[in-house]
Amino acid sequence: MLSSEYITIGLAAVAAIVWLVRLEGRVNTGEKTDLANAATAAKADEELRREIAVVQAAQVIREAKHSEMNDNLIRMQEQLKYLTSLFERHFVEPPVPTPTTRRRTPQP
Repeated sequence: MLSSEYITIGLAAVAAIVWLVRLEGRVNTGEKTDLANAATAAKADEELRREIAVVQAAQVIREAKHSEMNDNLIRMQEQLKYLTSLFERHFVEPPVPTPTTRRRTPQP
């Protein structure tokens, strides 16, 4: 016959089994969550890498345009200097030389 001791031990065993099953479920859920988080983090890392590559490519393009703009500005400056010299040569009258006067030293 079942005594109260056997019933108590049986109930404790059933409770331990239920507790272990719940614990295993929590561990499995935690592992699934960890895997999902790792996949999300890997996806975010890949997106960041793509964005960084796009920004770097845009920076290279900007630097090339900046260099080209500097070259164009230098050419324009040279042309402006040339045009200024032409303008001065053809349209500006040369300054009238002022006569130099000789100083005479006083004679005693």
